[in-house]
Amino acid sequence: MNETASKNLTFTQPGVPSGEQMITGKRMAVVINGSAGFCLAESPYAQQQRLAEYFVEAGLKAEIYWVEPPKLLSVIEDLKESGVDIIVVGGGDGTINGAANALVGTDVALGVLPLGTFNHFARDLGMPLPLEEAIRALAKGTVQSIDVGEVNGRVFVNNASIGIYTYAVRRRDIYRQQLGLGKLAAMGYALLGALWRLPVMRIWLQINGRREFMKTPFIFVGNNRYEAEPFAFLRRQSLSEGLLSVFYTRKMRRWTLFKIVFQTLLGRMQKAPELEKFWTEEVRIEINRKRLKLVMDGEVVPVQPPLMFHIRRRVLRVVTPAKRELR
Repeated sequence: MNETASKNLTFTQPGVPSGEQMITGKRMAVVINGSAGFCLAESPYAQQQRLAEYFVEAGLKAEIYWVEPPKLLSVIEDLKESGVDIIVVGGGDGTINGAANALVGTDVALGVLPLGTFNHFARDLGMPLPLEEAIRALAKGTVQSIDVGEVNGRVFVNNASIGIYTYAVRRRDIYRQQLGLGKLAAMGYALLGALWRLPVMRIWLQINGRREFMKTPFIFVGNNRYEAEPFAFLRRQSLSEGLLSVFYTRKMRRWTLFKIVFQTLLGRMQKAPELEKFWTEEVRIEINRKRLKLVMDGEVVPVQPPLMFHIRRRVLRVVTPAKRELR
């Protein structure tokens, strides 16, 4: 492996013979986004030591790589080629997205440590959010195969969207830098600004064999069913149903959009009739632009229209808590 990791520690449960694999004989490596930080009051070295202690206490043997974001994917690629069975990745949904793109379609399983702000994917896997509990859940976990969404050759584990939410995420990052706001506060401020600005897209939408022109302020596409609503902290009941969720509205009035956001944040999607909903296997979006910004698992990604969404069934192996069945 090339020397891309900023820190590499090996830790073994005391009394366990060297080379013995603690998770059903699987070889494991752990890659942590060094910018995530699970205890900001501690130094990076203290965080690394605490993390190592948690793994030892859980009875796990592995290697941990503490990596800065620019080098994270190269470390994962190297580990994948080295023959490991499980790569546990610590970070937010954007970090997990990068790891999923590297591991999709392979025999290497993805484990998740929730070190981000929202941790949507970790929640949907059923992982506990406290770090020590999450590591214990990994130790008792099982490997299952789940679906991913794909758009123009890139996969997403949660969702992808264009329109208002894209504008809000881009402004969120600006507000964090300029105003020193936290991620959640900056996102709320940016979302209010996006609703007030009200960008409108003119698109052709092809879904379930029907193609039609429309004007809309946003389109949201989720991996499997979001039964309640895309923006709330609610879990999908399945990650392997083989469907995409598609949400959009044709309503342009600001008050209507404020109402949709408010109701869906509270999980009351059924009370937002202005929000149109479909479940399908494929979606095509045409828009008269050469380049477009797309938010994918919380990160802004440049894409080239048309956008071709489809579901890929059971192509990503993941580690889940022992009692969590991702039907």
